[in-house]
Amino acid sequence: MISYSLEDSGIFDVKFSGIISLNDVNKFLSDFDMINYLPQDIMLLYDLREANLNFNTRDIWSISEMTNKATSSYNSVRTAILVNKPNSTAYSILFAKESSHKIIRKVFSTVEAAIAWLKKTNIL
Repeated sequence: MISYSLEDSGIFDVKFSGIISLNDVNKFLSDFDMINYLPQDIMLLYDLREANLNFNTRDIWSISEMTNKATSSYNSVRTAILVNKPNSTAYSILFAKESSHKIIRKVFSTVEAAIAWLKKTNIL
């Protein structure tokens, strides 16, 4: 399951739990693309600590492309990814490597470090 909310801090919090397939990610990104109330300089917090990712490394490139498309209208996109398992850590590191001039992604093991990084100015 993938649930999400915009926190008072301005961080769009996305929680992944249970078995997550490529189809689940596709559906989330389709839903995300329809949201029109987010700030143009968006901060995303992807929490993968309760997730079991059920896709392969080749799917990471597809997910990255879909994510880039879903966030193309934003000025900047900062994504902090919370992990605690070897599988999700490896996938997240591959995903984070697909950053660009307006999209930056970083992997974290604690909520505190992730939020501090998201709120830090002049990252891009």
